[in-house]
Amino acid sequence: PMFGGGLTVRVLRAGAFQLSVGADVVVASGVNMNPLLMIASGVLERKKLLVDIGLINVDPAVRVAIGLSRVFGIQSSFGVGYTRTKIENPSDGTNTVTKDATLKWGMALSLDFASVFAPLGLLGGYQLNKEFDGGTTHQIEGGFYYTGRPNLTLGVGVAAQLRSVDDEKNIGGQFSLYYVW
Repeated sequence: PMFGGGLTVRVLRAGAFQLSVGADVVVASGVNMNPLLMIASGVLERKKLLVDIGLINVDPAVRVAIGLSRVFGIQSSFGVGYTRTKIENPSDGTNTVTKDATLKWGMALSLDFASVFAPLGLLGGYQLNKEFDGGTTHQIEGGFYYTGRPNLTLGVGVAAQLRSVDDEKNIGGQFSLYYVW
C-alpha cells in the first residue's frame, strides 16, 4: 500500500500572483514481482519471484502560480526531495537501503475551460530532477481534470520519466481525487 499527503500554505497573494510553500510525504511498502529472475533460476519459489520494497519520500518546495487569464495559467516549483528505499531480496537474503537527495524544478501550463464552455481543465508539465549523486531525470506529464469546484481535484493524468544514468524509461498513469478545505 501507498499512503501520502501534503500541506501547502499560501504565503502571498497579489492579484493573479500566488506564492506558497509546502511539503509532500509518501510512505509505501509492497512487493515487486520479478518473473525473469524466477525463469532464469528454473525454480518456482516465492523467494525467486517476489522482492519486498519499502519507501519514504519527503518533498518540501516553494511554488509560484500566475493566472494570466481566466483560461490560461502557469505554475512553477523549486524544491529538494529526499527518498529512502529499502529492498529485501529473499532469493539471496540481501537487504539494500538507498538514500537519495534531489534538486527539483518544474513548470506546468494549465487551461481551464469552465468560463468558456465546460468545467474541464488540461494540464501539461515538465519536471527536472537533478540527483546529488549525478543522475538526472526528466518527467513529462499531462492530464484532464474536472474544474467545476475550486476545492476539488478530480481527473486522470499520465507521466513519462526518462532517467539519464541508466536510460531507464517509466510511463505511468493515475486517477486523482483531492479535496482541499
